[in-house]
Amino acid sequence: MKFQARVRDRMHTVEVTRAGSRFTVAVDGAPQELDLVFSDASHEVMLINNACYDVVSVAQPGGYQVDVFNRFFDVEIHDPRKRAAVTGELDASGEKPLRASMPGRIVKVLVEDGQEVAAGAGLLILEAMKMQNELRAPRAGRVRQLQVTPGQTVEAGQLLLVVGD
Repeated sequence: MKFQARVRDRMHTVEVTRAGSRFTVAVDGAPQELDLVFSDASHEVMLINNACYDVVSVAQPGGYQVDVFNRFFDVEIHDPRKRAAVTGELDASGEKPLRASMPGRIVKVLVEDGQEVAAGAGLLILEAMKMQNELRAPRAGRVRQLQVTPGQTVEAGQLLLVVGD
């Protein structure tokens, strides 16, 4: 996942890749390996170069307030893919793309390409952060461009399918 983050009036490019509990986090192109030891809703414990870091993050509009060893940082997140997933509107043809709002794994596809659906009908199940979320039709129409299959991993902002006329 790649995004922009503003910390103390400085914009940084951040790219995160994950393999199990191991992460590579590249900030402005400088990669750093870390192991996630513990994680819950707002608290993470991680190892970076054999040093232990206790991080508490609290969501706030547009980002997070992060506490690392009683040093507080306001982190503003700029993710154009996520913004497009949330604010995407009908395109000129009246079609509505459904995009992943967060990285995860497709557990089940509930529809077929070409199937008619009602507004709010279940389309697929996305598992993210150990929770299964049913994604629903943003409008009535026909499923088009079904892009995913069960078991497939997806990134935030990735096109899953389109509902149109």
